[in-house]
Amino acid sequence: MKKILLTLLVIGLFPGAAIASTLEEVESELHEMRIEIQMLKQEVASFRRGEKAGKKWGCYIHTDRTYYGTGYSEAEAKGEAMARCEAGGYACFSSGLTCSKGD
Repeated sequence: MKKILLTLLVIGLFPGAAIASTLEEVESELHEMRIEIQMLKQEVASFRRGEKAGKKWGCYIHTDRTYYGTGYSEAEAKGEAMARCEAGGYACFSSGLTCSKGD
């Protein structure tokens, strides 16, 4: 940003030959800023989806086997563990769930 302001100041002081070279510098700087903005937008989007944070919750239920579930929230982890348990053909109750939050 400082570079752009300095360039604009130079254009104001030396309007002749300096315009062509400083205009190219401004366009180049603008192009780099647009690329950086796109990269930041992608990082924010992936953060919102939880890709960087990872799944923080884990729950398990033990019958004759142990079924587990992970999720971004406790409810999601519980639901996944229950679904896996029920898919195994067991009568599963949420009172048998044990959950913890990872750091």
